[in-house]
Amino acid sequence: MPAPAAPEAVAEPGPSGPPAAPRTRPPLDGEAATDLPERWARRLEQGASPVSSPGTRGILIAVAPDAAVSGPPESAPSGPPDFVQAGGPETTPAALLEAGEAALRAGELDRATKHLQAVPRDAPEATEALHLLGVAAHRRGDLALARSHFADAARRSGPAADDAARALSTLARGEAMAESGDVERSNNFVLRVPETSRGGSIGRSVDILRTLERALTRILRDLPTVPDRPIPVFVLSVGEFNQRFGVMPGMVLYGVYVPAERAIFVNDALGDAADRQGRDTLAHELTHALVDRATAGRTSATWLNEGFARYQGRASVDQEPVSRAEWAELRDRARNGTLPALASVRHSLGDGLIAYRLGAAACLFIEQRFGMHRIAQYLDGLRRGDSHDAAFTRAFNGSEARFEADFRAWLTSR
Repeated sequence: MPAPAAPEAVAEPGPSGPPAAPRTRPPLDGEAATDLPERWARRLEQGASPVSSPGTRGILIAVAPDAAVSGPPESAPSGPPDFVQAGGPETTPAALLEAGEAALRAGELDRATKHLQAVPRDAPEATEALHLLGVAAHRRGDLALARSHFADAARRSGPAADDAARALSTLARGEAMAESGDVERSNNFVLRVPETSRGGSIGRSVDILRTLERALTRILRDLPTVPDRPIPVFVLSVGEFNQRFGVMPGMVLYGVYVPAERAIFVNDALGDAADRQGRDTLAHELTHALVDRATAGRTSATWLNEGFARYQGRASVDQEPVSRAEWAELRDRARNGTLPALASVRHSLGDGLIAYRLGAAACLFIEQRFGMHRIAQYLDGLRRGDSHDAAFTRAFNGSEARFEADFRAWLTSR
């Protein structure tokens, strides 16, 4: 998210992260407290969680929502509660908004809409409710209704109004892409590149589309989720990209997948889409897009989401997902008790970018112990409405706690 200097000079952020700043509101369910600046925290809350990935030259990539889902026991009903008696605490505007957000995160669009529509339009929470109603309508494919909700929210004030205005702009840009010649297409992607893009818009488009299609072919071996419609991809100028995603000085952000808009955004600073950095970045972001579609928008475990994206990104450049130095660090931390539990990883900037290294190592464990098809089985369980615990247990023949114990034993024996 940071304004790029020369990519070669970029240093990865340390474990302490950027300086602290107040949050705009309390963390969402499952979201850890964070020391990120306010605008980064806002992105965490709105579905484009900033995370870091060490790539070939140091890279920051924003991805799907970061909260690992810890669903209720199978015997308990999943999802946020329905309304209770009128006037109770569950029907206050704040509670309705919270229930709507939880349902939206769980992929339960009807339930989310029910809660969000009940938020009074004169309540302080109404702007956020309208924005989220737009997100729900967009996920259903009802672009006219999404546009209406986003416009209503954008006419108000506050961070949610700004988010709605950006979503409205993205919708308008996508419609303009579809109706104009200022767009390139392939079988599974629709791409817009500015005329001022490095290398020229036409040549740049061909490189990006070819790289994405090749990455899709590779990822489909492990995650058979063919896009039901072309995935929008926007290449933004460096300045527009940095402003759109709140990039801070001294760091580089090359790509973002935004679940609420179901679109991939690429920084024109990326350079050649066919080089190692380009292939890694595009495959990484495409993996997030496919995981989001495989779960119908339900949030998967952070370590698996990030680890699987790194696994696929590195595979695209024939590089091991975990380096020898990273293996040594993970093994030593597992032995001395300082390695965080998989389920405790809540956002990808925490603990020195541990979600990438730990998640990629866990994916290699899955590959050896179960086969990568089990990841697709887990994601499909989430899509069907299973809780995280139920989907995980079914896919990996046991609870996440048992998986953790076996994974650590495997890790320390390497």
